[in-house]
Amino acid sequence: MDTYRLQVFLECARLKNFSRAAESLHLSQPSVSLHVRGLEDWCGTRLFERRGRRVELTEAGVMLKEHAQRIIASIDSARHDVHSVLELGRGRLAIGGAGLAGTYLLPKALSMFKTMYPKLDIYMNYGPATSIERLLQEDAIELGMFSRNPRVDGLLAESYATSEMIIAAPPRHPLARRRRVSLEELAAEPFVMREPDSSGTDLVRNFFKKHGLEIKLAMEVSGHESIKVAVAEGLGITAIGRRWIENEVALRQIAVLKAPDFNLEIDHRIVQRAARPLSQAAKAFFQFLCDRRRELRRLV
Repeated sequence: MDTYRLQVFLECARLKNFSRAAESLHLSQPSVSLHVRGLEDWCGTRLFERRGRRVELTEAGVMLKEHAQRIIASIDSARHDVHSVLELGRGRLAIGGAGLAGTYLLPKALSMFKTMYPKLDIYMNYGPATSIERLLQEDAIELGMFSRNPRVDGLLAESYATSEMIIAAPPRHPLARRRRVSLEELAAEPFVMREPDSSGTDLVRNFFKKHGLEIKLAMEVSGHESIKVAVAEGLGITAIGRRWIENEVALRQIAVLKAPDFNLEIDHRIVQRAARPLSQAAKAFFQFLCDRRRELRRLV
């Protein structure tokens, strides 16, 4: 059906007069009557009752009015969204990422997004979660992704994907030959972990505390590459996202311990400022992440 007829119908319903509706729409009164009659034929019932010079909606007309308003509003919204996408031909998208999401997920997502909008300038900052929080507060970036709840006011976080954590050890570690390793046995081993304010370190400490255990830190380092080297050299074991050590496991430089009671996941979150509306570029990228969630979450 021609939606213009719905617009004519709504104007008649608003003004309650065909002549005034014709003036408002810059049409002749017979043309307005023809549109209304065509709509009534389509509906199979009368939509207006004449009351002198005025017209009033019938019960069917009232019902159609509600549907017509929703249809016109939906069309206007669709037009706005299309124009917004066209505006993404140029602009700037600034985001930040930490941990697994910042290393594996966001670069791939940005590469895919860039092919859709090649003229869009994209900036990404990689760093610890505290740094990404600061950049969000300073409006240097619009979206961030890291693996804990925000620790500063004014930020909103939405869960996006999870990653499995495992216990990694040197390939010749005695526990690597065991079919089952208990939490108590893990806690007795020296751990190599990230710095104290790392979200992963907090997650692991709290997990063992819930089971009445305390892990022993043998070494604290500032990056996952350093963790992998330290573990491979026999300086301790670690709790780490499985994605981090896929290559080292394949090369038999690191072993994954069989610890079924260590069931811990990393929750990756999309973070933004609560009081700041997103730009069209950031809105489009956020929607892109949501639309491709099933595909992208496999990267972490």
